[in-house]
Amino acid sequence: MKRYLSLCLAVLLAAGMCVIPAAAEEPLRIGALIPSANAMELRWNDTGAECYAIYRSSSRDGSYRKLGTTTAATYKDRGLRTGGIYFYRVRACRADGTEQGRFSAPAGGVCLPIVRQSALQNPCYRQQKRIEVQGLMLHSIGCPQEQASAVAAGMNSSAAQVLVHAVIEPSGTVLQLADWDLRCWHCGGSGNSSMIGVEMTEPKELRYLSGACFAWRDDAAETARKNYHAAVRLFASLCLQYGLDPMEDICSHGEAGKAGIASGHADPEHLWLGLGLPLTMHTFRSDVAAYLAGRYTERGAEQSGHIVTVTAEQLNIRAGAGTDYAVKGTLWRGEKIAVMAVVRSGQHEWGRLANGCWIALTYTAD
Repeated sequence: MKRYLSLCLAVLLAAGMCVIPAAAEEPLRIGALIPSANAMELRWNDTGAECYAIYRSSSRDGSYRKLGTTTAATYKDRGLRTGGIYFYRVRACRADGTEQGRFSAPAGGVCLPIVRQSALQNPCYRQQKRIEVQGLMLHSIGCPQEQASAVAAGMNSSAAQVLVHAVIEPSGTVLQLADWDLRCWHCGGSGNSSMIGVEMTEPKELRYLSGACFAWRDDAAETARKNYHAAVRLFASLCLQYGLDPMEDICSHGEAGKAGIASGHADPEHLWLGLGLPLTMHTFRSDVAAYLAGRYTERGAEQSGHIVTVTAEQLNIRAGAGTDYAVKGTLWRGEKIAVMAVVRSGQHEWGRLANGCWIALTYTAD
């Protein structure tokens, strides 16, 4: 019987009456773009081709230039400009260089100094739960610490109860603590299950008083500005990677808390407000969109809020606008602080602070 069937098949093939469908060719897909300060590493699925040709462009729909070929399913593009946006496509080819098949879909990212430092000891990291990334959340750490490594060290502990995907410092360096699609405990709400969480460090010159209220000295405003712009570049890259709309898919921890998907925090808006910087989440989203459109200009550190400098050796912080109210703390000569409102009471004008307490403005200078 088997011999009879084999003869029948041979006859049908000879007559062109039997077509055996070929296996569908697996499409090429760039699965990862891994940036560093001056390079971008590409990784794609190995479809069994003899080699692959790699192309690069400065825009998704622009002209792509061939960079070279490789037999591996990975390629590192070096000598790039930090902060530059780059798009890539890959195509299968034969050993002689003859290209065949379709190009992969474009994949783009921003060339950034991202350093991988996985929080291997963190209990959240060890769970290895994955998410479908639907948005990005911006945080700031709420304490005077500029070094991302110090923040990362605190999270790389078996006792840690929080974990963010990355920490940004003023130098522009990004410490990535977990895969972008790992479920991290960064916001204390349902946002953990769909959003990437990124922390900015804060200027070392800050001195927190209570809640989100702080005094500061020296170059704190400039340090915060640098962190802001480092965050713009990272969020632009993540929007490219996950196809997100910066005007719709980015929020702060403070905004997420008001929306009911995170715990009630005020970051990072409290930082910009307290330093008198003209920065908001609206400017942040707009700057990310401008970066992706190639028309981004860094904002300066001009101060727009009511910032005063203490001129007395020490200045009492009081529970109300008057010397009869209880002392809640002290400011020192040379410290700066944001005033949210001004009233006249007794012999002094009094300034209300972010924590609801008051200071006599007689002993300050604008």
